[in-house]
Amino acid sequence: MTGQSQTMGAMWLVFLLQGVICEDVDLIRLLHIPRYTFVGDSVNISCFYEPVKETGLYSLKWYHNNIEFYRYVPYDEHRPVNYKHTSSFNVDEVSRALDQVTLKLSHLTVDAAGNYTCEVIAEQPSFRTDAVAKCMSVFGEPLLPPTVEGIKEFYELTDLVSLTCRPQNYPSSMPDPAIGWYIQGEPVHHQFLSDGDKRSLLMQIPAKKISRTDGPVEVACSLALGTQDRRTFRKLTIRTPTSYIYNYFSSGPSLRSKRWTYLLVSIFVFVYVGQV
Repeated sequence: MTGQSQTMGAMWLVFLLQGVICEDVDLIRLLHIPRYTFVGDSVNISCFYEPVKETGLYSLKWYHNNIEFYRYVPYDEHRPVNYKHTSSFNVDEVSRALDQVTLKLSHLTVDAAGNYTCEVIAEQPSFRTDAVAKCMSVFGEPLLPPTVEGIKEFYELTDLVSLTCRPQNYPSSMPDPAIGWYIQGEPVHHQFLSDGDKRSLLMQIPAKKISRTDGPVEVACSLALGTQDRRTFRKLTIRTPTSYIYNYFSSGPSLRSKRWTYLLVSIFVFVYVGQV
């Protein structure tokens, strides 16, 4: 074998080895499937994949429990996108790009539960194939707003506000929901929260930390699972004197100094008017 032939053979060997290495690279980067949802809800499912630069994409398919319901074939000039109707859900294409396809599944039924698989196939000559699946659970009963326990008619500044957020008629067979507390729309710091009994969340916070001079304090407890988030709102009346209060919502010393300035000016005006 001549030197030139050996060189060409080595180049082809390197090329083939590179091709083999490429074959081992996964095509699908990310599969987004909601873990939990409910009958009647809508969800988006997405398949993100590496752009197939060397050959192009041959097809992208979606399967539900191994039954194909969506197909995208870029080189099919007559019908690049094909939907297969199902009694479990309605399907619509939300977006499609060189590296992803996102679908909307709506009017979900309990039969929509199960495995969702995205399959990506590269064009010839390799026809590299990659498939990833994830499971989605569909619950038949919607979430009910949680209950708020422990509210008083009013609170003094020295009181401890102690409230419990509890799921309402929550089936024991369902996974634990995420429970949270909010004050004036802001999440409550974890130092004021503790787990209660039977999937409940206890909030204990001094009334003086959340008192307001401009009206009641709004609190909300939230219950979230999958695609649903339910909240229950309540108003707390905290009785405060007409003095100036530094509390949970004030902006610190600057606010206190402004209040004292206002007080001193008021006293000065009162004394001045009395002398006149």
